[in-house]
Amino acid sequence: MLRAEEASKAWWSSLSEEQVQEFFGTVAARARQEQQVQLRIPEELYTEFRYGHGAPLITTDGYVCGVARPCPEVAVPSHTFRQVRVFVRNRTEANLLGDLECKELVVLDLPEHEQLLFG
Repeated sequence: MLRAEEASKAWWSSLSEEQVQEFFGTVAARARQEQQVQLRIPEELYTEFRYGHGAPLITTDGYVCGVARPCPEVAVPSHTFRQVRVFVRNRTEANLLGDLECKELVVLDLPEHEQLLFG
């Protein structure tokens, strides 16, 4: 369990706070547009072991409609993922998940590295 916690922490800490906010904002917009659901966007990152230390995406009605960024080292093939959409930032993250069986793998087209704005 400790190894899973460490892997998850490393996985999520590879993103800046801005990248995490951008990711959840993009996921929420897509859920609104494509599935007509409103997501509760957490103030602080919350992950669950049963979702491979991904962040459960919970609707305002209180049900889990997806999982954000399960950790590749922890997301073992599980029946848990078959019922939900899994959201990842880009193709690189999707490739790291390998053959994860899920309802749908949603690959967003977010940049690999922080985009710096100079103004």
